[in-house]
Amino acid sequence: MKMPREPNKQQELALLKLEKAMDKKLTAYYKQALADIQASIGAYEAKGILTQADMYKYGRLLQLEKSIDESMARLTGQTTNTIKAGLKSTAITAYHSTGFIIELQAQANLSFGKISDDVIKRAIANPFDRIGWLKRNAANNSQAAGQLKDALVQGLIQGRSYKDISKTVAQRLEISENRAKVIARTENHRVMNAARSEAMSHAENLGVKIQKRWVAALDDRTRSAHGELDGQQVDRDDLFEVHGFRADAPGQFGVPELDINCRCSMISVVVGYEPEFRRVRGEGIVPYKTYEEWAKARDL
Repeated sequence: MKMPREPNKQQELALLKLEKAMDKKLTAYYKQALADIQASIGAYEAKGILTQADMYKYGRLLQLEKSIDESMARLTGQTTNTIKAGLKSTAITAYHSTGFIIELQAQANLSFGKISDDVIKRAIANPFDRIGWLKRNAANNSQAAGQLKDALVQGLIQGRSYKDISKTVAQRLEISENRAKVIARTENHRVMNAARSEAMSHAENLGVKIQKRWVAALDDRTRSAHGELDGQQVDRDDLFEVHGFRADAPGQFGVPELDINCRCSMISVVVGYEPEFRRVRGEGIVPYKTYEEWAKARDL
């Protein structure tokens, strides 16, 4: 069996494509929510209802606030469904692509059949998150709804134009969108590595000696702790460790400052087939070097 060039890189690109697709959908949903809310606000301007006193008549303000709540509730449902589907796709892709790489390294057919629902559930479950991304996502949009209504009321009290109020609404909603994307990316990253671990477990159960290696992004945005972890290789059942914190995989420390927005990955290594090269941005494929070696050469 011929080993294709950079199978781990191909896997990363496939998973990145899924993440970008999820990001794109989230952007579209927030854009639509903004358009709906701005249209609701603009409808009153079109009717010549321009003052705070006008808005307090006939329950107009309450009607507008209800419209904002409905738009944000719809947005929560859309983003929740998108993240759920995205995490499942990531788990499936990471599991099978990791299995493919292990089979290439081991030169054996390890019967990586269709991923089971139980494996998907285990990969998606986050035992370290007491709140859970579902509640966090809902809370994010609920908070945004409150902020949008506050911005509306304050704008009316201050006599601001509907155009100015709509601009503030857009700014508040953009903050909520960015938070939603952080939630989605953080969970997606964690699920990716959890699914890889599941694939490694399957191979080990069939007698293949598997280890896992931490791979950090080689750039100046990488956290120092993650730079120290780069290249650390342990048995599949063992934990990566840095500064007294331990994790089964990137994104699984259960410590926000180590998990949120983590860009590190984890690769499977069949013992005896350790990687000798890695790709470095701007340099291409080079002899394997750790983050600390790379950073030292650049006085970072």
